[in-house]
Amino acid sequence: LRTVSGSTWLYRRTRDAALVHHGGGTLPARRRQPTVLTIHDLQYRKYPQYFSPLRRAYLDRTMPRSARAATLITVPTNYVKKTVVDDYGVDPARVVIVPHGVDDSLNRECTPEHELRARFNLGDGPIVVYPAVTHPHKGHRFLIDVADRHWSHLGVRLVLMGGVGAADSDVRRRLAAERVAQAVVHVGRVSDADR
Repeated sequence: LRTVSGSTWLYRRTRDAALVHHGGGTLPARRRQPTVLTIHDLQYRKYPQYFSPLRRAYLDRTMPRSARAATLITVPTNYVKKTVVDDYGVDPARVVIVPHGVDDSLNRECTPEHELRARFNLGDGPIVVYPAVTHPHKGHRFLIDVADRHWSHLGVRLVLMGGVGAADSDVRRRLAAERVAQAVVHVGRVSDADR
């Protein structure tokens, strides 16, 4: 549906636009020029096991075509720029690094710190928050080991926040150890205010 709406509804809506920005890594087949394309990463190439065969086939076909057709490409890091240039043969001059920003609305309606510490049993000490889906390449296992071996005796708690991924059962098994439970809190998905 997104693909169809991009080539129909969006095409009609951008008739008078001087420039169209596509933030999802692909351009619709029918589009207005000039275009800015944001590519956040090429995870589907590095970690294909986290994508359905249909999604991978779509991205394999659409992303290289989109990168070559875009007037300008924005990426969040030099690493992503290098992968886009190397994997898609794009002129580096057409790829600009624009680091991700933080939406200032995140500070408007926040759950008070004391309430979060009480609800998630975080205590009074320092915390390290890691917001990421529990996929293997996100490194949860590594951070849990660091928290267990190096931070727990300092009173630092690791807070794992984010959705369920392919390594979730492995992460939960590791967290079941009593000593690890002292160093790590797994809160899963949280509201915008809590985040």
